[in-house]
Amino acid sequence: MDNKKNPKDDLVDAEEIEDTLLQSFGFESWEEIMASSELEEGPHFDCVGGKEAFFLYPKTASAYLWISENFGIPIFEIVAAGNYVLPVVEEDVVITLKAILEDGLSFSKTLH
Repeated sequence: MDNKKNPKDDLVDAEEIEDTLLQSFGFESWEEIMASSELEEGPHFDCVGGKEAFFLYPKTASAYLWISENFGIPIFEIVAAGNYVLPVVEEDVVITLKAILEDGLSFSKTLH
């Protein structure tokens, strides 16, 4: 028997995962999510950290999508993780928070 996996199977799986994620967010397309980011109640992220450890907790669909686009993490991995946490190294905290604001999102300030 031939146990080779058909590459089209991965595409079908990815499309099914994408459809499931969109339904869980209550949208029909990723563009619709981005267009609605102005309507989402903020903050989009909770930011927790101190001197050597800093973490972003996405709270909205736009935040999940932002992490996926800016850090190259597949959206389904972020959502599948449940309460996703993105660690940010100390050197990148300022640039990350600045990028969040420049992209029209917001964050809570819970720094210690």
